[in-house]
Amino acid sequence: MLTVAKEVFPRKKEEEKSWFDSTCKEARRQALSASEERRHTAFREYKNLIRGRKRRFISERQSLLAEELRRSPQSFWARLRPARTVPELTKVKLQEYIKSLYFVPNKAGMPAPTGAICSFDELEVDDALKRMRMGAAKDLDGIALEMIRWGGKTLLTCTTKFCNDACRLGFPVEWTDQKVIPLYKSGPKHELTSYRTIMIANFFAKLFGTLIDRRLSSWCEDHGVRTEGQAGFRKNYSTTDHSLTLRVLMENAKKCRKPLFLLFVDFRRAFDSVTRSQIWERLHEIGVPEDLRNAIAVLYATVQVKLGRHDEGTPSTQGVIQGCAVSPTLFGLLIDKLFDMIAEISPASGRDFFVPLLIFADDVGFISRDEQSMHDQIKVLETFYELTGLDVNLDKTIWLRMGPPPIIEFKFRNIQIAECSTYKYLGLEVSSDLSWKRCLQSRIAAGFRALYALNAKCDKAELWRGSHQGPEDGTRTFVDGRIGGTCRRLHGRIETFERN
Repeated sequence: MLTVAKEVFPRKKEEEKSWFDSTCKEARRQALSASEERRHTAFREYKNLIRGRKRRFISERQSLLAEELRRSPQSFWARLRPARTVPELTKVKLQEYIKSLYFVPNKAGMPAPTGAICSFDELEVDDALKRMRMGAAKDLDGIALEMIRWGGKTLLTCTTKFCNDACRLGFPVEWTDQKVIPLYKSGPKHELTSYRTIMIANFFAKLFGTLIDRRLSSWCEDHGVRTEGQAGFRKNYSTTDHSLTLRVLMENAKKCRKPLFLLFVDFRRAFDSVTRSQIWERLHEIGVPEDLRNAIAVLYATVQVKLGRHDEGTPSTQGVIQGCAVSPTLFGLLIDKLFDMIAEISPASGRDFFVPLLIFADDVGFISRDEQSMHDQIKVLETFYELTGLDVNLDKTIWLRMGPPPIIEFKFRNIQIAECSTYKYLGLEVSSDLSWKRCLQSRIAAGFRALYALNAKCDKAELWRGSHQGPEDGTRTFVDGRIGGTCRRLHGRIETFERN
């Protein structure tokens, strides 16, 4: 019966206590074997011993964690994060899924580079190396940014030669490989759609993309080819620009008692499904220099995705290269075309000037003051879909109405678009009743949830237990003082903010 009970109701294995050494074990043995007259004293001495050992261990570990926080914050926070979930999928299924995502037969790509191709000097390469993020994962060859940056003048000269040779001769095969890592998002773990993919690219390919992005972004800004409504991945632009614009338009509509229609569009796998030939045509349309276009064509000549270094690669024939510095700029230039198409049917100057479109990367918000104008903008969106192939995800595309509630329907390709009373756009919760109170309350609640979760993880790591006189106390002061204090101050200012 005892054996059956152990199998049916197994006891949870106690966590091994590293501070419980041989001295503690000997003291416990002596306390258990002590005579009845001395047993009480022996157990008291044993308890005092293990209490002191535990306190000393916690104090030493707190000091080590505090030192790690100062020297290597990345490894410190990695201790507090939960372990990454391992995908419950076979390699064969993952390879088939990856092929369905990135390989489309007969998909039009960028043409082979012809003519002059730009070259780079050591100053450009050095600046690009400084712009790249330290601490990133190593590539398939085990090369990390730190190796090149700390290599000095010698490695800088060699790296510059590698990039210029790639422009003239094309990418080596090793530069074209990208390792795919599936990350669990949500939903059933046995379903492929519950995972998203991230890429680990070759270091020199990433550096090449950074060099191109620096030149392409500078050229676009200097020649004014970027649209006014695009704030994503641009210098001196942020989500604050669109949040402020949207708030001003909403408050103006409330003040003037005029209706306002908002349509927030979600593109399905926008970066991974864009057609590369459309990007090439867009670059030619806005007048990007030929040598720069040819350098981009070299980057996209061959792209292979694979699960492991020695696995068979799958050609990637659509989408921008994930993890490449120039990819957001290329995608932004293509989606800027939507703004230009909308601007052709919207007022351009005078008292009726209006902001018709807000774009942040692939987050697009249409704005209209009347029903007919919104219908016209949706027709332009349908035309843009036919030109680029960017599919609209109607499950996540919604529209809001500020003002009197007439019965209105908006349709995209004869499918009705859902209406909603609230929507979170770029972290800002937009409400159809033109109230900002709900937005502040949700942010305060999210701040407190993050604070409580961080407290729980730090308590689990015993970071705050024992003595509070060590350097680790500054961590708790920062977390409680900054996050908690900010939440409480915002909570007390909601009514004042709403009145003003």
